[in-house]
Amino acid sequence: MIGATRRWFRRNRKGLAIGAGVIGAGYLAGQYVLNKISEARERMSSDRIARENLRRRFEQNQTDCTYTVLALLPTATEDILEALPVEDLTKELQKKRAERLARLNVGEGTGSSDMSSVAPSLPEDDRRSLSSLQSEGFVRASQLGESALEGEGAAQPKRNKTQLWNEVKITSITRAFTLIYTLSLLTIFTRIQLNLLGRRNYLSSVISLATPPADTPTIRLEDHDDDDLTQTLGNDFETNRRYLAFSWWLLHRGWKELMQEVQAAVTEVFGSLNPREDIALPKLSELALEVRKRVEGKTEEERKSRKWLAYLLPPREEEDQLLEDSGVLGVTEPTSAQTTSALRHLIDETADLIESPTFTRVLTLLNNESFETLIRQCTADAFKTSASETDPRSFTSVATVVPTVEPRAKLANVLAVMARQAHVIGNGTNPPNLYLAAMDQGVRELEAFAATQTQPPGLPRLTQTTERRLMAKIDWHLVPCLCVMYLLAFLDRVNISNAAVLGLPEDLGIVEGTKYNTALTIFFVPYVIFEIPSNILLKKLKPHVWLSMCMFLFGLVTIFQGLVTSWGGLMTTRWFLGMFETGMFPGCFYLLGMWYKRSEAQKRFTFFFSSTTLAGAFGGLLASGLGKMGGIRGYNGWRWVFIFEGLLTCLVSFALFFMLPDFPEESKWLTDEEREFLRVKLAEDVGDAGHETVLTWRGVLNVFKDYLHRGVDVFRADCYSLWLCVLRTNDHQELWLHPYPAIMTQLYSIPPWAAAWGFSMLIAILSDKLRHRFAFTIIPMLIAMAGFAILLNVHGIENRQVQYGALFMITCGCYSAMPVVVCWFVMNLGGHRRRGVGTAWQIGFGNVGGIIATYSFLKKDDPLYRNGYIISVSFLSFSAACCISYFVAIWMENRRRDRLAANGTAPEEQDQNQELLGDMAVNYRYAY
Repeated sequence: MIGATRRWFRRNRKGLAIGAGVIGAGYLAGQYVLNKISEARERMSSDRIARENLRRRFEQNQTDCTYTVLALLPTATEDILEALPVEDLTKELQKKRAERLARLNVGEGTGSSDMSSVAPSLPEDDRRSLSSLQSEGFVRASQLGESALEGEGAAQPKRNKTQLWNEVKITSITRAFTLIYTLSLLTIFTRIQLNLLGRRNYLSSVISLATPPADTPTIRLEDHDDDDLTQTLGNDFETNRRYLAFSWWLLHRGWKELMQEVQAAVTEVFGSLNPREDIALPKLSELALEVRKRVEGKTEEERKSRKWLAYLLPPREEEDQLLEDSGVLGVTEPTSAQTTSALRHLIDETADLIESPTFTRVLTLLNNESFETLIRQCTADAFKTSASETDPRSFTSVATVVPTVEPRAKLANVLAVMARQAHVIGNGTNPPNLYLAAMDQGVRELEAFAATQTQPPGLPRLTQTTERRLMAKIDWHLVPCLCVMYLLAFLDRVNISNAAVLGLPEDLGIVEGTKYNTALTIFFVPYVIFEIPSNILLKKLKPHVWLSMCMFLFGLVTIFQGLVTSWGGLMTTRWFLGMFETGMFPGCFYLLGMWYKRSEAQKRFTFFFSSTTLAGAFGGLLASGLGKMGGIRGYNGWRWVFIFEGLLTCLVSFALFFMLPDFPEESKWLTDEEREFLRVKLAEDVGDAGHETVLTWRGVLNVFKDYLHRGVDVFRADCYSLWLCVLRTNDHQELWLHPYPAIMTQLYSIPPWAAAWGFSMLIAILSDKLRHRFAFTIIPMLIAMAGFAILLNVHGIENRQVQYGALFMITCGCYSAMPVVVCWFVMNLGGHRRRGVGTAWQIGFGNVGGIIATYSFLKKDDPLYRNGYIISVSFLSFSAACCISYFVAIWMENRRRDRLAANGTAPEEQDQNQELLGDMAVNYRYAY
C-alpha cells in the first residue's frame, strides 16, 4: 500500500506541484486582497470620523460666532444710540408741549387730563403719535444714562416743533438702518476672523469680549497670566490677540462713517415726508429700497464694486494707533518681527476676503434678511397687519414687502416702531437677537462663505467658488470635448471592420490572402513612429490647435477612404489615417493628466476611454443604418460608412477648435484665483508641472536615459500595450457573429460594448474611492482570461449563447483594465516633460502590438481561431506579470526614498531642477 501511494504521488507529482502552487498563490493573493480591503475600511472609517469632526467643529464655529457678535454688539449699539438721541428729541417735544399747555391753561396742571383740551393747537393724531413715541419707542432711554437736555454738554439751538419732528424722523430711521448695517458687517467680519484663526485660538484669545468700561472706549483682551495660554496655543497667541483687536475699528470708527452715508440717504429719501401724514406699506418698502440703493448701489455692477473695507479695517498707517487705542498694547508683550509678519499676513488675507465679490453678495443677503425683518415688524406694530397678510419679496439688492392689501398708518407711528426696533437690533445682552437669528436661519450662504475659508493648509483660498464646483467646471469644459474627439477618432479607425462586414473585401478584391490584414497593419506603422513628435508639437502649438487640426485631417482621410477603388488606395489612406491619428490617444491622456490629481484621475480616464466602447456600440448601430444606403449614388453601403463618419469628424473638429481647453496655465476660462489654486493643488500631488519647460529632442533623450535606470517602466508599458492592441481590433466579436446577417452582426456587437462601459466605470469609481490601482488591473485581466478560456474550449453552433456571453467577459475585463493601467502609469509621471514623453512612448511603442493583432485572427483559422485566442491569453498573462513587476518596483522605490529621508541622506535638489526631475525626485512617491 505504501508503494502504491508512492507510485501515485510519483505519477501525479507535476499536477500536485501545480495545484500546491496555485493554492499557495491563491492564498497569498487572498491575503493581499483582504489586507487591502482592511486598509480601505480603516481609511474610509478615518475619513468618515474626520468629516464628522470637521462638521461638528464647523457648526460649533458658527455658534461661537453668534455668541461673539452678541458680546461685541452692545459696544457699537450704545455709541450709535448716544450719537442719534431720539429719546432726547422726544423729551424736548414733550417739554414744548408742556410749555404750550401751560401757556394755554394758566393756573392749571399739565397732567394727562390737559392733553384733551388742546385740540385747536395739537390735533388728536399728533397727540397719539407723540404718546406712541413716548410710551413705545423710548422706554429704554434711561439706558443711555445721559441726556443732552439736562444741561450737560454744549447748549443746543432752539428749534420749533416742525424742526424737532423732522429730526425725530431722520434720526429714528437712520438709527435703525445704521444698526442693521453694523450688525451685518459685524456678523460677517466675526466669521472671517474666527475661521481664519480657528475656534480654539479664537476663543482662548478673546478672554474678555464684553463691553468696554464706560470711561474708556476700548476692548480689553485680559492677559490671565495664571492660565498660561501661551503654553496651550503656541507662540502666535500675541498675534491672535492683536488681530482680534481690529474689530475695535468697526465698533468705534467704522459705524460713524457708515452712519453719515445712511443719514444723507435717509434725508434725501424721507426728508419731504410729514410725520403727520399717512403712509402706505408699499410706499414705506419702496422708500427703504431707495435708501439702500443710495448706500449699497443702484445697479448690480455698483453693488459688486461697493467697497466696505474702510468700515472694517483701518488704513495701514493707523493700525498701530488702533492697537494702542484698543488697549491691547498695554497688556501684551513687545512686538517682535515674527508677530508683525504674521499679523500683516492675517490682515492682508482678511482684506482680500472683504474685497471679494462673495463678501459683497453675502453681505447683501444679510441686509436683505434684516430689512425684511424690520418691515415685518413695522407691518405688525404700526400698520396693525399680520405678516401672513403680506407677500415678502427679495429684489436683486434689497428685501421688501409687497402686501396683498394696502394698509396705511401715520408715519409718526412707524417712527415709533423703528425707534423701538433699534434697541431690538442692537440687543446683545438678552439673547436671542431677532435680527441675528433671522440672518443665521435665512442666509445659508453665510455658512458657505465661512466654509470657503476652511481650505486644506497650503492651498490658496477660493473666495468665489468651492473646490467641488471648480472640479465640476473643469470636467464640463474638458472631458466631454476629449470624449467626443476620441470617440470619432476611434470610430474612424475601427469602422473598417464594419465596412468589411458590409462588402469592402469583395469590392476591392482582397478576400483571399492577407491583404486585408496588411491594410490593418499599415495603420500602426506611422502611429508608432510619430507619437513622440506629436506630443512635442502638442506642447508647442497648444492642445486646441494641434488636436483639432489632427482631427480634421484624419476625418478628411476617412472620407477619401470611402472613395478608394483598389487595395493600393486603401493602403495609402490607412497610412495617412494612422499618421494623423497618432496624436489623439497620447495627446488626450497627456492633457487629462495635467488637470487632475492622481486620486481624482481614474474616473476621468475611464470615462474618456469608455468613449471607445461607445464607439464600438455606436459604430455598429450607425453602420447598420448606413449599410442600408447601399446603391445610393452608385456607392455600396461600406463606402457611405466611411464618407458619413469622416464628414461628421471634420465638422466637429471646427467646433472643438474653439471649445477644447489648453493646459491649466493657459486656459482663459479659469480666473487667476482658480488657476493658482489648481497649480498649487497639482504641485502638492506630483510636484511642479514645469509648464515653462521647453520640450526638446535633448529632453526626450534625457527621459529615455532615466528609463534606462528604471527599465521596468518601459517594460511594463510595452507589454500592457501589446495585449491592449490585440483586443482593440474588435475582430473577435465579428468573427463569432459572422454566421448572422450583416445588419444583425452589427446590432449584436452593441450589448458587449455597453456592458463594458458600465463595468469599467464601476472599476474606476472603486479605484478612486480606495485610492488603489494594482488590484484593479489584475482582477479585470483575470475576467478577460476566463472569457478567452471559454472561447478556446467551447465550440459549436449549439453553444453560441455561451460564446456570446464570453464576449461580455472579454470586453468588460479588457476595457476595464486598460484605462486603469494607463492612468496608473501616466499619473505616476511628474511634470510636463516626463509626462509628455512618457505618455507618447507608452502608447506609441505599445501599438507595435497592433501589428501582431492584425495577423492573429486569420481566415485560415476559421472557425476556431485558436491561434488568435492563445496569443490574446498569452499577452494578457504577460501584461499581468508586468503589472506585478511594476508594482513591486515602485513599492521598493518608495521604501528606498523613505529610508533616505529618514536617514537624512537624501540629496538636496535645487527648486529649478524639481520641474525637470519630475517623478525622479527623491521627495516624490509613486501611487499603487
